[in-house]
Amino acid sequence: MKPWLVAHRGASYFEKENTIAAIKRAASFNAGYIEIDIRVTKDNVAVLYHDASVGGNRISRTNFIELKKLDTDLLTLRELDQAITTERFFVELKSKKSAEFVAPFLKKHTGSFACSFLPNALLALSKHGVDKSRMYLAQHGYPIKIIENTQKHGFGGISMSKWFLAPWSYYRIKKKGLRLFIYTVNNKSWARLLLYLSKDIKICSDRIDLLKDLD
Repeated sequence: MKPWLVAHRGASYFEKENTIAAIKRAASFNAGYIEIDIRVTKDNVAVLYHDASVGGNRISRTNFIELKKLDTDLLTLRELDQAITTERFFVELKSKKSAEFVAPFLKKHTGSFACSFLPNALLALSKHGVDKSRMYLAQHGYPIKIIENTQKHGFGGISMSKWFLAPWSYYRIKKKGLRLFIYTVNNKSWARLLLYLSKDIKICSDRIDLLKDLD
């Protein structure tokens, strides 16, 4: 297993993203973690989906049964929990409401982490009993205050685009004792550079097949 390698929405280059097929394929490539996205339907079903809408229907305003008709592969968090065994996840909360569903999942799967662009979603997760050290605040726009905001809320790490990881920001992040999750890295040169900086960095990739042989 590559503890630094995170499969972006599963093995999304090979299988439909955020599905059991993508998750199982990612595990076959020895990914240390699998990144998934959680949204909540109108009738309070937590589903794995990146975009806000399915076939033009906003997930938060549509019942699960209607969304399932539009996408028969739509996977619920409960179904995922029943299907997995030893896989570890980076669960991205797409809304504050996701916290009440993600919290039990993370309490059960103690080797997994949470991340979100929404500080309030992570704070809600904390209120449900998940330790803030397991949370990564994701960069939204230009990351001027990402380090300060992460520390202010007491989160354990930062999720950042590879394009914004300048030497000065890396130095400050490590100096503050924060963990680092970098997205989306799809070639070996970038990955080698990041691994040279630190073995503790988590690297999220669509092409885990290309990175799986790196040390």
